[in-house]
Amino acid sequence: MRRIADDAATRIARLQDFAGGHSHKAPELVDLAQVVREAVEIVRPQVERKRGKDATRLVASIRAVPPIRGHISELRGVFVNLVLNARDAMP
Repeated sequence: MRRIADDAATRIARLQDFAGGHSHKAPELVDLAQVVREAVEIVRPQVERKRGKDATRLVASIRAVPPIRGHISELRGVFVNLVLNARDAMP
């Protein structure tokens, strides 16, 4: 819950910066594999279902990758949205 609240606060600050024309916070080095793991854990309760043969499990195999520059909360939001869009596209 704390991570979700922090991400929301960051998005609101970025929107305020955009609306006011202020400069954005500089990108930082990000462990992308960790960001994906966190996104998976955030959406897991929304994706997984246990209904007999119609059960849905969220499985992620994430390898280490070199760090990238970016905004952690925005990247996490991208992966959360990708997983939820994939869930919504499933029959």
